[in-house]
Amino acid sequence: MGKSTHFIGQPMYGQLIDLLDKRKVLEFGKNIGSEKYVKSFDAWQHLLVMLYAVIKRLDSLREISASMYPEAHKLAHIGITALPRRSTLSDANARRSKQVFEKTYRDLYQTYKEELSSDSRKHQPPNGSVNQLSLFD
Repeated sequence: MGKSTHFIGQPMYGQLIDLLDKRKVLEFGKNIGSEKYVKSFDAWQHLLVMLYAVIKRLDSLREISASMYPEAHKLAHIGITALPRRSTLSDANARRSKQVFEKTYRDLYQTYKEELSSDSRKHQPPNGSVNQLSLFD
């Protein structure tokens, strides 16, 4: 049996990563001072690993590190170059300021707030036309 060719598009994780700006995340970490004494596990990789853990609904550092190893070939293309061990994750969680992630969230919100708004006045169709809803039975 061959592989299915009906899968189109990107996985949710890849779509989420595309919304983030790596340069800004690293800049936030540097400006706050969270990148001092960091050799390889920078704020960008930390954010990617934590998003992976949230999406996969992982609760412990052991689960995070263990679940990433079988998927290493899938994660390399999105920027996770070295899979972190539990101790690396623990140190990063303890030392890296939460302000890095707060600033990343606020930047994302500022960038996409118009698209996420539920205010119908902001989503008027072009040329003043009116969208009409028609229901058919």
